[in-house]
Amino acid sequence: MLFDETKDLIEQMSLEVQELGPASKDKYAKRVECFLSELEKLKTEFKKPRYAPRSKASLHKDFTDADEESLREEVLYDSDMRARLLDNTERVARSTGRLEDGLRVALQTEEVGSHILTDLGEQREKLQRSRNRLRQADTDLNKSSRIISEMTRRVIQNRIVLIGMVIFMILIFIVAIYLVTRRGVPVVQNPPVVSNPVNGVQLSHSLTESPAGLSNSHH
Repeated sequence: MLFDETKDLIEQMSLEVQELGPASKDKYAKRVECFLSELEKLKTEFKKPRYAPRSKASLHKDFTDADEESLREEVLYDSDMRARLLDNTERVARSTGRLEDGLRVALQTEEVGSHILTDLGEQREKLQRSRNRLRQADTDLNKSSRIISEMTRRVIQNRIVLIGMVIFMILIFIVAIYLVTRRGVPVVQNPPVVSNPVNGVQLSHSLTESPAGLSNSHH
């Protein structure tokens, strides 16, 4: 029956809506509930007594000239209701198509989102590895900087020691020159010879003697 097929279609739509994400689930679930309630209303109206099947005897009894117009109106109303039912069925079918399209788009979006999350996870791992490498490089640079600072300090110390040794040697050399100059022997000039006809030889000899000899002779 048409109502049963429509109900099965709406139930299938409801199952498909349950598989959607939280963002789209509420929206399409409300639409499915509206379709189901509208179908129940149509089903209730269709089961009213004026749509119930009529027996041949009652039709023959009631079919009079006075009721011909009323029967025509009922037939027209019945046709109108069937047209409305078909129209509603088409609307339900179109809504089902839109729901299926929305479900397909939602699934595609979920797949794309999954790929994006995977890519983001890989990028995060790459960034984590790069950060670890940078930390290791920074540690190595700090060690190299400390080694260079220590080498520079030792070079400066060696230069200071070398300069001190050179200055010390220069001072020793200057002191040595000073001491050698201070201890030098003075040169004594020969005194003039005084001529004396009597004891000229002895005077010249005495004058040519050293001061030490003179001092000894005086003693």
